[in-house]
Amino acid sequence: MFDKISYKTVLVILGYIGLMTGGVLCGNWMFASLRLDAQSASTLPLFWLLVPVFVVYFITSGLPFVPASEIGFGLLIVLGGEIAPLIVLVSASGLITSFLVGKFVSKQKLAKLLSWFGLEKASKFLLKLQHMNQQEKLDHMMQGVSKKWSIALMRYRYLGIIALLNIPGNAVIGGGGGIAFMAGVTGLFSAKWFALSAILGVLPYPLFFFVAWLLGY
Repeated sequence: MFDKISYKTVLVILGYIGLMTGGVLCGNWMFASLRLDAQSASTLPLFWLLVPVFVVYFITSGLPFVPASEIGFGLLIVLGGEIAPLIVLVSASGLITSFLVGKFVSKQKLAKLLSWFGLEKASKFLLKLQHMNQQEKLDHMMQGVSKKWSIALMRYRYLGIIALLNIPGNAVIGGGGGIAFMAGVTGLFSAKWFALSAILGVLPYPLFFFVAWLLGY
């Protein structure tokens, strides 16, 4: 979708690389700073320490291109599987928030922003989508794809979201936040079913830690 690579586009790319790096560093920092024993983990000061940690986790979960799973994984390793339900709740909430922002954001303003960065084709594509119904959107997005595949992709689009959220290194294609945001922008997903998909998408590794905790590991 790139018509040209302007200095603005280069700045955006560098900015997102910085965000991705910052997300990894943030996760590593939290992992190192929360090396606390089981006794201290039940004290009130730790509770107040975890409040800003989970606020940051919520925000980063919804940010495009930021690998927020680093933070969640670090928290699970340090504090154990007993916090797995909270990890799922916060992570899914961040994704759902990003989805809703994409769903209700002004498409005209977003198109202007893309145009400002030199992404003219992406800007025009977005403007076209807002005047189409769901089937027209699907047909437009699936140009060049066989009807059989387009029907399958539409029918199983929520399973596709779950799969994308669990692909290693998905930060390269936008991360969980970017995937959620674009799902909202397209208008092809309902908020109710996306919310369920987000919960199922972030569930696997917290569930593993939670089961291990229940079994005493």
